[in-house]
Amino acid sequence: MTKQKLNNGNYAAIDIGSNAVRLLIKRISLDKEGLCSSKEQLIRVPLRLGADVFTGSKISKRKAKKLIRLIRSYADLMNIYEVLDYKACATSAIRDAENGREVMAQIKKQTGIKIHILSGKEEAKLIYNTHAEFLQDRTGNYMYVDVGGGSTEVNLMVNSSLVFSNSYDIGTIRVLSDTVDPEEWTRLENDLFALTKQYADIDLLGTGGNINKLYRLVEEKDKTLQRMTVEALRTINYRMVHLTLEERVNLFKLKYDRAEVIVPASHVFLTIADIVQAKYIYVPTVGLVDGIIDGLVFKKINHLKKLSKGSTDGIPEEEPETEREDLMEEANLMKEADQMDEADWKDEASAMTQECWRDDASAMEDISSKDDAAGTEDGAAETEAAPAPETEGASAPSSTPSSALSSAPFSSKIWK
Repeated sequence: MTKQKLNNGNYAAIDIGSNAVRLLIKRISLDKEGLCSSKEQLIRVPLRLGADVFTGSKISKRKAKKLIRLIRSYADLMNIYEVLDYKACATSAIRDAENGREVMAQIKKQTGIKIHILSGKEEAKLIYNTHAEFLQDRTGNYMYVDVGGGSTEVNLMVNSSLVFSNSYDIGTIRVLSDTVDPEEWTRLENDLFALTKQYADIDLLGTGGNINKLYRLVEEKDKTLQRMTVEALRTINYRMVHLTLEERVNLFKLKYDRAEVIVPASHVFLTIADIVQAKYIYVPTVGLVDGIIDGLVFKKINHLKKLSKGSTDGIPEEEPETEREDLMEEANLMKEADQMDEADWKDEASAMTQECWRDDASAMEDISSKDDAAGTEDGAAETEAAPAPETEGASAPSSTPSSALSSAPFSSKIWK
């Protein structure tokens, strides 16, 4: 049998969150020295899907239209970067939306991008897997905390072993819209208090754009160990709480959407840190999109191991996911898309092929998010788009002719 190997090249991940939608493109190579990766592109667009879902239970037609255009743009970028394979995931806002599956089905139909809706536990596990290498072979108790727009994922690792993992419907957009169920705070607190009775000396490992930003803003931090004290976070949080939104933007050089969500995110981190009596917060500056790509690549490597009947030490085992399950899920999504009222979507369908870089998605063009890019791994530039304009039809000039953009659904190259 011919020995199979991983195709070196670009791989991509899309994370449809409650606050922002991200695209990460990484170059992956596997050689004798092991797996190497470098970030080629990281783009973040704050669509605020959670603002619709957490107050009205559904994604509005306006936001659905914007999301479809954005995913179309991401698909074009993946083609431009010659992405070999990708995985797209959606989290709290989509899984809570009454029409979440319908919107995902429409995206699949119109763009070719298949999106997997993560459960809370799947999201927590994925975040844990993303950071397992950071604390590999370390002794001690570390609590992984990822604060998103719609949910907070908590994982506890004791001497490099996972002993607790859970997800809570507490996120920055839910806090801002005052839609967090008080019982969810109680559930989080009860779980944490129970853990402190079993494990002492717990420190936090924080992930997400907000804690990355806070880490860069605090004056006192240990850059070698990539950590700050809880008191340092408390100090900067105190300053931000007593500032207006405009003052936060100007004083800390934040974008408006970041200036709005950074305070509730800090509150969640401090609440957890105080309950478990943590002294430090480690900030490795990697996120969910990194974990999505890593999981995708590891799955391919495991598949190749089986084909070659070889052995690769240190590679996580493949998740139990069969081709039949994938096909069944895709068939159900397409069925839902066909059942939707086509009249509601015909304008969007025509707009996507003509204006996929215009309107909201156009905000991505050449907007360099220097503050967020500073903390990205391997020196990759992160482009953070401004919040999309509320007026439909507004567009920014595009330097790319519409004829040069692919109007066909995304198709990744077959790996062998």
